[in-house]
Amino acid sequence: MKKLIAFIITFSLVLSLSSPCLADTVFKEEDGIIKLTLQDAISNIEKQNTEIKLMDQKIAILEKQYKTALDNAEKAKTDTSTNIQSNINLRKTELLNWKKSQLTLENAKHDRDDKLNSLIQDIKKQYYEALMIKEDISNYQEEINNLNKNISIVNAKINVGKMKSSDLKNYETQKSQLEAQLWTSQKQLNIAFLNIKRILNIDINKQIDIEPVNIAVKTFDDSDIENKIKNTIENSYDIKKQALDLELSKLEYKIVDENSNKSSDEESENNYSTLLNLEASINTKEASLENAKTSLEANLWSSYNNLKNLEYNIEIEKLNLEIAQITYDITKASVSLNSSLSVDEISSHIALLKQQTKFQRAINQYVLSVESLENQLNK
Repeated sequence: MKKLIAFIITFSLVLSLSSPCLADTVFKEEDGIIKLTLQDAISNIEKQNTEIKLMDQKIAILEKQYKTALDNAEKAKTDTSTNIQSNINLRKTELLNWKKSQLTLENAKHDRDDKLNSLIQDIKKQYYEALMIKEDISNYQEEINNLNKNISIVNAKINVGKMKSSDLKNYETQKSQLEAQLWTSQKQLNIAFLNIKRILNIDINKQIDIEPVNIAVKTFDDSDIENKIKNTIENSYDIKKQALDLELSKLEYKIVDENSNKSSDEESENNYSTLLNLEASINTKEASLENAKTSLEANLWSSYNNLKNLEYNIEIEKLNLEIAQITYDITKASVSLNSSLSVDEISSHIALLKQQTKFQRAINQYVLSVESLENQLNK
């Protein structure tokens, strides 16, 4: 019966979420294209994301179950039974089940908060990357246009005998390479846009575009990082959740132990078996709790070290950008004053543009990682 009820609840949730929605109507649309700002995207996740909606509905159900468990606990206070197992069940109803229900509810709320933070991080990542890809596409298109102009100039010179047909090959090869890179970037942009649509529950057949955003570099304050990590472990919800789950197992053991009839053969044997299983479960949970503390500390230090590497990477990419700029300036200065650009100049300009976006990507990745680590430390 419980399985049937669970199936009906799950089916009804899925059915309600799979029905047509009006997610697209909350976003402004121009000429059939949904125009998104980053703030619009972030602020609409709670209202539009199907996973959050499902979690909200689950929480509503768990709140009702918790209220029912409290009511049952109040009724069980005055109930007793001469049957050992029935009396154990009554004491569980009075002392244990509502606490389990409460923990399940709190866990669901916490999972919902974690999911929301994860989705915010994800949409920022997709948004930032989409901006970079758009920049790549613009750069490739600009360079292809430059190459087309130069190919026309070279063709004109070939026609009057000032250049050879072989002089055209390098330009055409470079154009083919840029067109391939342009095609790849357009596919990557489509994927980033699809991910944004998925998070915001936007019809995949709708066209979207995103507005530019200024990404402020926020340096992570790693002063007293040891104490920050220590405090995070002490106040971690996940650690407290496991500790409370352990306490509930100990409470269940106590209820079964105190209400078992040691002289009744069959029931005593059954309860003894139950106690052994509970004892084994308690031992496992105690070990898991200690492992969780160690794992959390290791994960936090790993995240911090990765962040420091990203910080160093910004400096490396900044230096690479300076080198690319110098290389381009030198190449440009060495080119004779012709009406057409040289292949080397075009190549160095492309390299400069790529390094500019690579430098910005390094900044974006660092900014996202700072936010991620701060979320971890504040959980």
